[in-house]
Parts: sequence; C-alpha cells; structure tokens
Amino acid sequence: EVINPEICEYQATSVPTIEQKPCGSLLLTSRPVDLGKTEREAGLLMRKLEHRSRRKGLKG
Repeated sequence: EVINPEICEYQATSVPTIEQKPCGSLLLTSRPVDLGKTEREAGLLMRKLEHRSRRKGLKG
C-alpha cells in the first residue's frame, strides 16, 4: 500500500558509504537517498506483481 503523501513527507537525506582508493586506503563519504522515490518504486512493483498474479490466476 502506498503511503498517502499528505500523511508522510520525505526529506532529502544521505547515508554514509565507504569507498576504497586505488592505493588501498578507505574513504568515508556520503551519498544522497531519495526515500520518496524508493516508496514510489515499491508501490509500482507491487501493482505490477498483483496484476501478473491475477492474470496467472485466470489462466490456471
């Protein structure tokens, strides 16, 4: 179930990530994360899977 945008507001955030330099040392950086985009993609995937499941149910 997709969360109603009026109930939940996503804000931009970043998460830490570790990268390895060519010399072998480690570098702690961060990368942006769009939780709203992730939520939308999950909802879209859910609808596709439900549709596929219903189609297979009709064929079997």
